Amino acid sequence: MFRRKSRPGIRAKGTTWRAMAGLANVALLAVALTVLALGCNGKPEERRFRVAVDILPYADLVSQVAGELAEVEVLVPPGSSPHTYELTPRQRAFLEEADLVVANGLGLEPWLEELLKKGTRGRVLLVGEKVPAEMLIGVEGHAHAGEEASQVVDPHVWLDPQLMALLAEEVAGAMAELEPSRAEEFRRNARAFREKIEQLDEEIRKELEDITRRDFVAYHSAWAYFARRYGLVQVGVVEERPGEEPGARELARLAEEMRRTGTTVIFTEPQLNPQAAKVLAREVGSQVKVVELDPLGREDDPERSDYLSLMRYNLQRMVGALGGK
Repeated sequence: MFRRKSRPGIRAKGTTWRAMAGLANVALLAVALTVLALGCNGKPEERRFRVAVDILPYADLVSQVAGELAEVEVLVPPGSSPHTYELTPRQRAFLEEADLVVANGLGLEPWLEELLKKGTRGRVLLVGEKVPAEMLIGVEGHAHAGEEASQVVDPHVWLDPQLMALLAEEVAGAMAELEPSRAEEFRRNARAFREKIEQLDEEIRKELEDITRRDFVAYHSAWAYFARRYGLVQVGVVEERPGEEPGARELARLAEEMRRTGTTVIFTEPQLNPQAAKVLAREVGSQVKVVELDPLGREDDPERSDYLSLMRYNLQRMVGALGGK
């Protein structure tokens, strides 16, 4: 901090060397403050918005739309299930201070939805609830106490690439509310991401053209949207209710259904214990394959670190399991 001294005897005309040094220091400070206020490219540094997301696919979606303007925190880490996860204190603090929260909703993460009901500082975007109602898949017989079965929907909408493309527009709109001056840029980025998803969609259709089987059993109902989009058949699920392992009677019923339909593929997930699926496979017969798919991805694995890579990773494992080339 600089203080200006007023001493008698300093002439109005001319400047002493000490006064000149003081002025020089002030000028240097002004330059330094200007440099700090500017980025390396000479432009003012833009504020980065703190965005909390529930799962990795939506973190990639936000990054694709917002670019470096978003500091993204993924709440559910690799290997954990969004159905049953519990936040750490640090994550809870980030969530409470986030400018934007992007989560799936539709009952995917009931613990998070309960927290969000209490209110947050920033805007909340439940992207799954932006999917038109006629595009949602109902889950019969899975209602909790006091609910009607018709109220329960399958929340795994991001595993249908076409629905994920729709959600890009929703994220662009949410970011535009935070930074209106960049609204067109966000919309342009969303369109670019949608084009990439359209290419992915064509690739998936082509890869699935020649598979010899189209039916499978999922560990839990993660792949129903994908199956509907690409003409596959989900015969049943091992774990009907998240976090509740099936009993012997349920496994026996599913084994009988697999024998009746000739289904020979069970898809498991790294977030869930596959033991029940292995028991089911042994019950049905040695011809049954147990193949792991990943609906969420991992940041530390290049094959699954972003949405497009993740979907291609799962596609290749599906094709191998269902008798494709």
